[in-house]
Amino acid sequence: QLRLSKETTKENSDDQPSVYGHAATSLGLKWRFFDDSGLKLAVYPGYQFDDASAIEGEDSDGRSISVPLILSKNIGLYTIVANVGESRNLDHSNKWEIFSKLALGRSISETLRIMTEVVSTNTEEGQRLDMKLGFIKEIFPNEASQYETGIFGSVGHNVGWTEDNKEHLSVLVGLAVARKPRE
Repeated sequence: QLRLSKETTKENSDDQPSVYGHAATSLGLKWRFFDDSGLKLAVYPGYQFDDASAIEGEDSDGRSISVPLILSKNIGLYTIVANVGESRNLDHSNKWEIFSKLALGRSISETLRIMTEVVSTNTEEGQRLDMKLGFIKEIFPNEASQYETGIFGSVGHNVGWTEDNKEHLSVLVGLAVARKPRE
């Protein structure tokens, strides 16, 4: 599966005006190496471009690579997903991130799924917890094609304390293309 995504963010703090911006564009390639009886394991190496909005006078976030491990289990209409991974910055050697995610998804139709997700992020600056609600919609559902194409999106907000003492709201949109399993 090839995935391209872009996130828009809003940060609020009590003593400063809200800041809006675009996060970096991400590109990832998922490789599922185990698939048996609804249990799936995959790695999802990704690259994050250095194209995020930067606050004037501050360094950009830089480019980074990540390698998450993904475990998912289908149970009827539901899917449980757990991710754990690490991200390393290629431009700033002191920037790193360890993340974990736990999600529950449900099929609404053959081409639409919704999901809620809890994301924990640990960086050199501290820890943050986010809640997200999202969807993935298959577009061009063509039985003859070897590929599935989907659009996806989510809205997220931090829960509790953050490393920068700000409220974080995020909106993510993206496109995923996956090769259909061989039968």
